[in-house]
Amino acid sequence: MQLQGKAAIITGAASGIGRAVSQTFAGEGCRMILADVNGPGLSEALQEIRPLSPESASSVTDVSQADQAQQLAAEALNRFGRIDILCNIAGKIAFGDVLSTSSDEWDAVMNTNAKGVFLCSKAALPHMIRQGRGVIVNMASTWGMVGGNSVASYCASKGAIIALTRSMAVDYAHRGIRVNAVCPGAVDTPLARGFMEQNPYMSSEESLERIAQVHLLGRMGTAEELARCVLFLASDQSSFMTGSCLIADGGLTAQ
Repeated sequence: MQLQGKAAIITGAASGIGRAVSQTFAGEGCRMILADVNGPGLSEALQEIRPLSPESASSVTDVSQADQAQQLAAEALNRFGRIDILCNIAGKIAFGDVLSTSSDEWDAVMNTNAKGVFLCSKAALPHMIRQGRGVIVNMASTWGMVGGNSVASYCASKGAIIALTRSMAVDYAHRGIRVNAVCPGAVDTPLARGFMEQNPYMSSEESLERIAQVHLLGRMGTAEELARCVLFLASDQSSFMTGSCLIADGGLTAQ
């Protein structure tokens, strides 16, 4: 029960890594506001954790909108009286290099991934500062550290998250707030499978197989494996870590 009595906000909680994080946190005694733009998926995620975390609730939220990010923080504060943990996991991906990516596609990815982290952090930080402690965990990517083929907007957004993580760590360490990021390799989630379907050069199954094989472990990660990484950074087990990027990529970047 590493998070017993803690209150958290989990964005991107309707599916994939965010949903796995909510399940993992529920098993550790955490109370949560689950947030996502996918209302039906959010309701399912909430019902899954209710037996272990009956105080948890959900909020249909577009993290790229400042007013909705502020409302999300307000809901957590009204329900729990505090915000101990913010997990910025909501994400979007688009297939395309710079020439083939439209301005609208670029904005959509950057607004959800990078701006969403900025806005949700901006909404939660004043409450964490008032408490004198808090933890923010951002979902970045190894593609924010190295280049990826035909994912220009996604790489740019994840690189921005890594830089923002370090900047916030510097700015708020003296206020008792730790800020870290997780950098996964390829993870088998609905987001990843949707991305594979956009590949015009090969089938989604061929794409999945090729991506799995470039990892030293010969497979993609699972959402549950990444959720355990998020739990580590959110808990006191990582109490001497801030401004760090925890790489969980099956050996992808070791080559």
